[in-house]
Amino acid sequence: MKKTCVICDEEKEYACGFMEYVNRKKSLPFSAVACTSRENLKNYARKNPIDILLVSEGTMEEEIGDIPAIQTIVLGEGIGSESARGYKQVYKYQACGDILREVMNEYSEQQNEEEKMSQIRTKNKRVIGVYSPAGDALRDVFALASARVLSEENNVLFVDMTPFSGFETIYDLPHDRGLSDLLYYSGKGSSAAAARVSSIVSEGKGVDMIPGVSSPEDLYATEPSRWIFLLQEILDSTEYDTLVLDLGHPIFEVFDICTEIYIPMHEGSAYDLKWAGFSEAFAGSRYREAITRTQKVDPPVSENEITGEFWYSMTYGRFGNWMRKLLAGGIRRAAV
Repeated sequence: MKKTCVICDEEKEYACGFMEYVNRKKSLPFSAVACTSRENLKNYARKNPIDILLVSEGTMEEEIGDIPAIQTIVLGEGIGSESARGYKQVYKYQACGDILREVMNEYSEQQNEEEKMSQIRTKNKRVIGVYSPAGDALRDVFALASARVLSEENNVLFVDMTPFSGFETIYDLPHDRGLSDLLYYSGKGSSAAAARVSSIVSEGKGVDMIPGVSSPEDLYATEPSRWIFLLQEILDSTEYDTLVLDLGHPIFEVFDICTEIYIPMHEGSAYDLKWAGFSEAFAGSRYREAITRTQKVDPPVSENEITGEFWYSMTYGRFGNWMRKLLAGGIRRAAV
């Protein structure tokens, strides 16, 4: 199936003419669609995935940057639009063939970058992402229980990627080192982070874990590429065969490298609304293929049961048996 290139320009003749030119090129891997207003583009994007979005500088606005196209390129008009800053620009008033050559070069570079990221999925290792749009303690319980159950037969590393898990207090872990340290060293662009893993890993009641960030800003301000680099270094340089990632916010690029993603949420109207919003955003993202490795689950534990004692006994009884059965089946459709 061909990919989709959308040309958005309020100059109707330009948008339609460029669309017709692209669609005559049978050798191209995509077909073109023309949108002659911002609203037309937004309506189209709500119902259809977009691989390449070409938007004229005069039509560009901040909201268009939120449209989940795999790649957005601005057709520059020399007007210095603030909304167009930060995007690759191709001069609009040149031959269509020249524009296409530049677009295809950019698209090829993007594909190469994605290929580098997907190389993580070339090893026989397991990366489990746990996230919940509800953002409650159920996510932490599920993630940690997953790591502890799998640690019975595998070399598992639990990575706390949440702003305030409280695991340091529950398991009496050191507060002076954790994920922030690894992020600092990963920014050096070398294997410095990998060399620090062993000194930062702590034991949390039967599972090796990397404690969370020392400041929430470290979590939210980190570029997705840094996360990918760090996880790659851990997988390449340690003997851990399984990573469990407790994700405090949705990093779709990280979802993309997971062998499986679990969304622990109870049933109910409030949870259903959160799930609907998240799944719509996920399906509209460039990483929508990861949905095939995603499963929404309803763990058999209430918030009232998550007491201090539960954090130590979660792998036993009804909840522990449920976790073992779920993880034994897994939804592994990629191998990291």
